[in-house]
Amino acid sequence: MGEDPITAFLRRPRDFYQALSAFFGESGAAVTFKIICGRLILLSGSEELTPDDVYNLLMRDENAARRVIIEMLEKLVGEKVR
Repeated sequence: MGEDPITAFLRRPRDFYQALSAFFGESGAAVTFKIICGRLILLSGSEELTPDDVYNLLMRDENAARRVIIEMLEKLVGEKVR
């Protein structure tokens, strides 16, 4: 990845996912990504989303997934994350 995992998760979630896939395999990466997103959804109160929603969005549109991840983090910390 070339940078810390948190930064990759925020800036390039698909690269983060691909690094998980290289380590855990495709099914392990999907499960790990969904666990991370599930915890973020719970902590941010973004209960309109499911981990599957974020995963499917990532597979379709990385930029849209990135926006959703950042919005959840902003809810969690109460300030803009960029």
